[in-house]
Amino acid sequence: MDFAPDWLDDPLLSDVMLAPDNTTSWLLMCGSREITAMAMPDPRVLVAPSPNGSVNVVLERPLDATTATGLQDALRDKGYEITDTDGVVGPGTRAAVAAHAETLGAAYRFETTAISQALLDSLGIEGAD
Repeated sequence: MDFAPDWLDDPLLSDVMLAPDNTTSWLLMCGSREITAMAMPDPRVLVAPSPNGSVNVVLERPLDATTATGLQDALRDKGYEITDTDGVVGPGTRAAVAAHAETLGAAYRFETTAISQALLDSLGIEGAD
């Protein structure tokens, strides 16, 4: 499927839906029984609803130290408070990422905002594979 499933239209996922919708989605099956749906709204993020549908599981690809340092430098250049550019995505970096995602249209300032490719692109960061 090349469209966003209805369950992705959730304000609590707005941090992973910052770019135009190019979502790829799948159904995980066991025989003829649907186990779960999965969606990749961004090249760095995979989302799956929990079995009871109450929450979504967001899986994010980790950043290497060079890209994390570039992220920290770019956030500092935008005026966000970053104390260390150490290449480790800690609480301070996550807080700055959340604030930046909010300026890009995320519905909330999330405690742990996903670092999507769209967010990295908005900061001019390349090479985040």
